[in-house]
Amino acid sequence: MINTLSATMPQCSVIDEENADSSTAFRIFTLGCKINQYESQAVHQALVARGAHEAENGESPSLVVINSCAVTAKAVADSRQLVRRVARDWPDATILVSGCAAQTTPEMFCAKALDIDDSFPDRIQVMDQCAKAELAGEHQIIMGPLTAFGRSRPVVKVQDGCIQHCSYCIVPLARSSLASKPADAVISEVRQLFLAGYGEVILSGINLRLYGYDKPERSDFFHLLAEVDATLAPEFAGRSRIRLSSLDPAQLTESALDILAGSRLVTPHLHLSMQSADRDVLRAMGRGHYSPQKILERLHDVTAFWPVFALGADFLVGFPGETDDMFDRTLKTVMDMPLTYAHVFPYSKRPGTRAATFSGQVSASVKKTRAAALRRVAADAKVAFIRRVASMSHLTMAVERTAPVHGVCEYYVECAMSQDIQLKGSECAGLISVTPLTATDNSILVQPEESVSSSGSDV
Repeated sequence: MINTLSATMPQCSVIDEENADSSTAFRIFTLGCKINQYESQAVHQALVARGAHEAENGESPSLVVINSCAVTAKAVADSRQLVRRVARDWPDATILVSGCAAQTTPEMFCAKALDIDDSFPDRIQVMDQCAKAELAGEHQIIMGPLTAFGRSRPVVKVQDGCIQHCSYCIVPLARSSLASKPADAVISEVRQLFLAGYGEVILSGINLRLYGYDKPERSDFFHLLAEVDATLAPEFAGRSRIRLSSLDPAQLTESALDILAGSRLVTPHLHLSMQSADRDVLRAMGRGHYSPQKILERLHDVTAFWPVFALGADFLVGFPGETDDMFDRTLKTVMDMPLTYAHVFPYSKRPGTRAATFSGQVSASVKKTRAAALRRVAADAKVAFIRRVASMSHLTMAVERTAPVHGVCEYYVECAMSQDIQLKGSECAGLISVTPLTATDNSILVQPEESVSSSGSDV
């Protein structure tokens, strides 16, 4: 039986301020995107504020929150498998399933659907988005602020919701309500994280192209970025930085490039949700609002202010109706792009989306072949870029792990310290100036410089 917590009963028999104490142990598991990471941290923060604590190694939690993902069929399967494992490992725990998979297919997370012999009534509870927000102490949509983060490079959620309805995408069915965090709230949250010692903060949203659509003034994401940079750069430029999450290619306007060119905080890194580089496929996807050729021109313009920059992109191959010629156009465009890495996904049917009913479905073997071809091109580009970055005189690494020291440089390349060093205080999540030594196919071996310098690098 599935129980969906209503917005008026978010803490229903699970945890509340009166009953929570230090004996209430919880665990939170997160699948999917950076927004899920942010929302999981918000739930974590709220539970701790109510007196609960995160279960330590060997301690059985009484409450487990699983923040699920629905972007692909595999993501849903992974979410279901995780619920089964948690139910098996902690038979006395109450399990709250939240996130997009719980929102779009709640019936798939009941004990019967999961083939779990569960005699604990109401043990698995599926939360809608409002219930999850209330559990995190938010109203309707989780928008923060967060005062700390469980990862070394914290995410700041500035936008939620999508109404674009790309024909393949399930997300608008899970997150149809738009919300944009006001600029002053974003600035305050980023500043507090910088002051707490985090050297890199990621600005993210479900669809950053829709930032401001829910506001009368309709300010867009890049105007937000300009305000954040103008306010915080005088205090933090050179010792803290901002990384941008995935952008819609149409966001690369002349105005946006001007803002990026003038930024003192933003890392030289873009990630674009391209999906395809064939105009007919893009139109069928519901993404005919940008031209692959125009994006190539914009990327060329970026080199005027970032001679070296990381460029990632998402691609969906084997979309219904995609022919060999259409795929070849995407492959050729990728070869023409200054790409440094790519996330390549074979198309999978998502029930409830328009594309699931389209004719011309591509066979699994063809999708696999096309995905492999595109990944090979991306892999070659990644290796070449890592070698280029490794030839620079210095880099600035955001620390992600301390034993041994490991992190990510401004160009979104993994870096590993060549020697054991001891980090103190804010260094454990901050920025360290390093000298590149050698490159591998996936990372750069580095050594520390004598002093920390700015986040810029020789190009």
